[in-house]
Amino acid sequence: MALLGWLAGTWLAPVIASFDHWAAFIILSLIGGKVIVEGFSGEEERRRDYLSMPVLLLLSIATSIDSLGVGLSLALISSGIIFEALMIGLVSLLFAFAGVMVGGRLASRFGRSVEIAGGIILILIGIRILSGHL
Repeated sequence: MALLGWLAGTWLAPVIASFDHWAAFIILSLIGGKVIVEGFSGEEERRRDYLSMPVLLLLSIATSIDSLGVGLSLALISSGIIFEALMIGLVSLLFAFAGVMVGGRLASRFGRSVEIAGGIILILIGIRILSGHL
């Protein structure tokens, strides 16, 4: 997907640059808000299968969209793509594995506090992206 983003970046970058920071802020804030609400909800914790096929499919699409954005950025700085695309894939794999391992341990130890902290972090990332472009 990074390769496709790199190829498309030469002609899409000027169009996307005018609103990309707003889109990132809105998406991250909505997801972060939803995570916080779920963390504060008084409902009994139900078992969620985070490694089910539909969830993994959505996560892979989200990662691919992120890689598309990275490819667009690489096209803007006239960087090569082969090595970068391989590194994006490797780092994504390693961080996904680490996230599953660490997230499971933190959730079992701290419960909903981790969920709330995750939502706050997502919103802060969105604010950081937005403030960097205003």
